[in-house]
Amino acid sequence: LTDPKQNWKDTHIPIWTVLIPLYREASSVPDLVNALMALDWPPEKLEIIFACESDDWATQHALSKCSHLLSFRVISLPPGGPRTKPRALQTALPFCQGRFVTVYDAEDRPDPAQIRAAFQAFQTGPRNLAVVQAPLVVWNASESWISRQFALDYAVWVRVVLPALNKLSGLLLLGGTSNHFKIAHLRAAGGW
Repeated sequence: LTDPKQNWKDTHIPIWTVLIPLYREASSVPDLVNALMALDWPPEKLEIIFACESDDWATQHALSKCSHLLSFRVISLPPGGPRTKPRALQTALPFCQGRFVTVYDAEDRPDPAQIRAAFQAFQTGPRNLAVVQAPLVVWNASESWISRQFALDYAVWVRVVLPALNKLSGLLLLGGTSNHFKIAHLRAAGGW
């Protein structure tokens, strides 16, 4: 039997960087690491980088407890402010070695096939395609009336309004996560 994941020519696919900014997210680390382990991309072609504040010992400790499960690096952000996601991403960008870079958040549970789908979109899209936004799905829609309303609102926004806006104007508004960039274009634009 052959492994269905080997249907792709894995020797010819690029290194893909997954960049995850974390700040005071120790409790999210185990589930996040499990989700990253499920990604359908050859481990030797997957570069995982966590960007953590240098004084966020709890998150760094939680990562160290998972280091035997997954290959990753931790970029320790220098002291300073503001302690924002864009600052963390910008600081870590020079350390990314992949041809593509994806941003995930601590609470993300990406579809295991998401990177392959993004790669396929880059392969079949126009040459100047610089970014692919994966659909974002609210995971706790059934918890309460408010979470159902949020999930419905978010689904309409992400699956109807934003694609229509893109089609009419060429403008693409990105979510803060699950976006996949050609790293050369991102660097040429100055990063975040």
